[in-house]
Amino acid sequence: MGALLVGTLIAAIFIVLITIIAGLIQASFIAGVMTSLIALLALVPPDRVAETIENLNCHEMTKSSLDFAAADNVRTNRIKSLISGKIPTVSYYDSTADSPKIPLIEGAIQDTQVLIVDINTISETNSVIENKGPIVVFSSDPQNSPTHSIRVQSESLISFCQQDLSDGQISLSSPLLILDHREGSFPVASEGKVNFSWGTVEAQQDLGIYTFGQIQDVIREVLVNKKVDSLVDIRPGILIEGESQVAESGALASEAPEFTAEGKAPTEPEEFQAQYTKDCNWIGTCKITISEEEIQSTVSSLFASKGGAFETTVEKSFIGLGSAEIAVVATNPVVEFVDVNGVEKLRTTVDLELSTDNNLIQNRILEGQSFRAVVDSSLIYDDNTWRFYAHEPEVVDVLFSNPNRLVKTLRQPLLMVINSVAAEALARVPVFDLDKSSKTGTDIVGYLLDSVEIEDQQLVIDLSVF
Repeated sequence: MGALLVGTLIAAIFIVLITIIAGLIQASFIAGVMTSLIALLALVPPDRVAETIENLNCHEMTKSSLDFAAADNVRTNRIKSLISGKIPTVSYYDSTADSPKIPLIEGAIQDTQVLIVDINTISETNSVIENKGPIVVFSSDPQNSPTHSIRVQSESLISFCQQDLSDGQISLSSPLLILDHREGSFPVASEGKVNFSWGTVEAQQDLGIYTFGQIQDVIREVLVNKKVDSLVDIRPGILIEGESQVAESGALASEAPEFTAEGKAPTEPEEFQAQYTKDCNWIGTCKITISEEEIQSTVSSLFASKGGAFETTVEKSFIGLGSAEIAVVATNPVVEFVDVNGVEKLRTTVDLELSTDNNLIQNRILEGQSFRAVVDSSLIYDDNTWRFYAHEPEVVDVLFSNPNRLVKTLRQPLLMVINSVAAEALARVPVFDLDKSSKTGTDIVGYLLDSVEIEDQQLVIDLSVF
């Protein structure tokens, strides 16, 4: 049972990782889901998880992701329900079908899909595979892979398992690649192409190539070491610029250096800086204006600093089902200013995942259910920390992913859980942090706070020196 669960989770995280590298979702957006997936491995020894990851080759891992997407049982459906609301649709490519892209997981991103392809099924008469989203290619029989011409083209990412393939004529075109490249130097681009025994890769401008070893390391960090933030900064292990290979790095994504045209590693990315607009006059008063976009950027960054999620546990009673400790993970905050009965307030929408060890409540209420809370609040300023917080947050709406599954007698206690958790989360996470601004030290030290108001969908702070 443990081995099957580990394999299923590896397959699910592999699909999630593909969408993050392709830039379709942000790591912070999926952090809560990753936390929920990790929790499922609580009873599985970490060394067994690590061994399973280590023993999987690229073809096996990719095929397992296809098997996971195509499976229909209680375990896989539960895991699918956790990730489907965050990722694009996952489809299988069947070159013999009239509509070759066959959906397996209906995702939340409708205009883009992850396409999984078994290259051994590609016929000579239908040998061009194109997709806006990522294309994940493996071989069910590498030593007997096709020798006819095959072209795979993606606007975002191609993951290609090329190890042990027969010599062939496969052409890959994408701005990002994942290749099962191991030891040895990487071929140099010539005439706009990188040549291999199995085919060619078009050397596009700033072509970024990840290695399968990087993927294994990131999955190991997430599932074994429980480091969800390993998803945040994943860089290409190899970078091709024009006609030359610039650099090749080691396996770990978090340690892989990125190189410029001069072959030097760039400086580390700057820590997040809160942004605002300041207007001062000669009589010693200042007005700081903070837009919706700047507050959204701050809130998202603060959630990301916590691994992308706010987590807490509450205890509630359910009529006829008893009491239970409910673990809640809040992710993906979206903020805006709204007018509520003539009063401008901050409205925050946040996604919630709930789970419990009470099997009856988990199966009857929470299984396959996700929630979205809409919370209105005013703002309060903490002079000691230079931070703004949601003041008296109130949940004004809750959206259920499967409302028909909840009978009326169960909704009220569940709404009470969501109300208390969402309000608690927003009251504890700063809405804006002036101390995270590099300008604060010289801009507003010594000023007195006169007022904080929301005006014309902006946060307006009045300061003076008297």
